Amino acid sequence: MDIEVYENIYSGLEKYIADYGKDFYTPSLVHFPASKPTYPYVVFEEIRNNVGNHSFGDIKDVVSNLGYRVRIYAKTKGSVSKLTIARKIAMYLDRYFDNIGLKQVSFNPDPTVADGDLCGIIIMYNSNLYNNRRMLI
Repeated sequence: MDIEVYENIYSGLEKYIADYGKDFYTPSLVHFPASKPTYPYVVFEEIRNNVGNHSFGDIKDVVSNLGYRVRIYAKTKGSVSKLTIARKIAMYLDRYFDNIGLKQVSFNPDPTVADGDLCGIIIMYNSNLYNNRRMLI
C-alpha cells in the first residue's frame, strides 16, 4: 500500500487544472464534496489501494491495485449546458489520467444528484502500481 500515490496524483491534477483549466471551465478540485461548492467542481477520491505480491522468475514485485473515483459537478453557464461543461471537464481530466497510467473503467451519471440545475458525472479509474519500480500500469 502506498499512501503517497494519491497525494502525488492529486497534486499533479491540481497543477494540470492550474495550467490548462481555462480550456475547460477551470473547475475547483477538492478531496471531499464541498458543503457550499463553487461550480464547476471535481471531487477526487481514492477508493481502493490493495497490495499483492507477484513473482516474475526470480524477481518478486509488490503490486498495489489502485482505484479512484472522480465526481464532476456542473451548472449551466450562459448558453453552455451543464452536461456540455461536465463532459468537457471529463474529457480533459481523462487525458491527464490516461497520460499518468490510470485507465477509465466506468463513466456514469451521478444518481444522487436531484437538483435539476445540476449535472453530476462519476468516473472510475484503476491501475496497478509496481512498487519496486514506482510505475503505474
